[in-house]
Amino acid sequence: MDPDLPLRERKKLQTRKHISDVATRLFVQHGFEAVTVAEVAAAAEVSKMTVFNYFSSKEDLIFDDLPLVARRVAQLVRDRPRGQSVVETFRQDFLASLEPHDLAEGVRRNSVLHPDTVHFWRTVQNSPALRARERESAEQMVEVVAEALGGTLADRLAAAQIGAVLGVLHGEIRRLLLAGQDSEQIRAVIVPAAESAFDTLARALN
Repeated sequence: MDPDLPLRERKKLQTRKHISDVATRLFVQHGFEAVTVAEVAAAAEVSKMTVFNYFSSKEDLIFDDLPLVARRVAQLVRDRPRGQSVVETFRQDFLASLEPHDLAEGVRRNSVLHPDTVHFWRTVQNSPALRARERESAEQMVEVVAEALGGTLADRLAAAQIGAVLGVLHGEIRRLLLAGQDSEQIRAVIVPAAESAFDTLARALN
């Protein structure tokens, strides 16, 4: 959290994170459809109205970081080094997300392959509503990339192709995680596949 934010904003972000953390824990334990928003509110010790003040839908309780991800993706595109293609930017970012997390430095760098994500993705996989929200968010990310590139037809086509590659790669990571493979086994499969896919994409968009 940004320490330069006003106290009121920091408290709002803390409340939002608390509600989301409580909701995610309940969804993982009991299943998304089995838990009501009222039960989330009670467990978080807030009113149901407060929950909806922070989240527009029940699905957003578990996908609480989507606004942050959208801002990060847009910044990634806009701030890429001069002369670097958008394909190379996403290649580097994706491969970096597969690097081992460094708990010795107090930084969990590996949010994609960390074992804790297995429970999260199993919850998503078991819920039609969450899978639908995930597809919707993927479409939104494509729009974010397209707008950051400039919003032309060519930009939208490039963004769609990048999104398709990332969608397949992340889908395979999830499949391997849920099948019980560890991070090293997954990296051994995903890294060469990603390199090949981004090489092909770079040639196609050159």
